Amino acid sequence: MVAIRKLVRKIDAVAAWLLFFVLLAYFVSGFVMLGYFGFVPLKQSKSFHISVPISVFSFILLLIHPGIQIYYRVGKWKKALRKYLTRG
Repeated sequence: MVAIRKLVRKIDAVAAWLLFFVLLAYFVSGFVMLGYFGFVPLKQSKSFHISVPISVFSFILLLIHPGIQIYYRVGKWKKALRKYLTRG
């Protein structure tokens, strides 16, 4: 059971870092399209920004990362509530 928790924590950490970099790339491509940055060609920026596979990938990461965090937080709340209620 401990090995599964460690694996889930590692998956969550990888998902969080990947999500960070994907969202950073989205922000940069959006600013390039608005004309604030010019170090990436506009055509490349538009194709990245509206790319379906990258959007699906970021959506999956947006499901994985918060989902795991919410699962563990609810588990901690349940444990704390059970301890509080059986305290006597």
